[in-house]
Amino acid sequence: MLDAASCGLPIVVNHTMTASERIDGNGATYRLNDLNDLVRELTQLKESSKRRRLGSLGSEKMVRRFGWEKVARDRLRDYQAVMAVNGLLPKTPENRPLPDRIC
Repeated sequence: MLDAASCGLPIVVNHTMTASERIDGNGATYRLNDLNDLVRELTQLKESSKRRRLGSLGSEKMVRRFGWEKVARDRLRDYQAVMAVNGLLPKTPENRPLPDRIC
């Protein structure tokens, strides 16, 4: 699902999926086991401008919220927070704020 969104594809999932942040703004849901509802959602994607809009939003969101740089930055902040709470951060330049870009 994340790979598809990263590639600019709109996401269509059943309504029982709990990770709604993956499809909010870039996808749609249908009622599980309701073929007519699935057909309705897929039919709405026949319009190429809608597919492009949802796909573009999804691709941007995947980079911003789920990309490797975001994951690495969050992980580093978590480590620094734990180390700070436990008094394990040395008073050196390595503790300066994280750069805007990791790589």
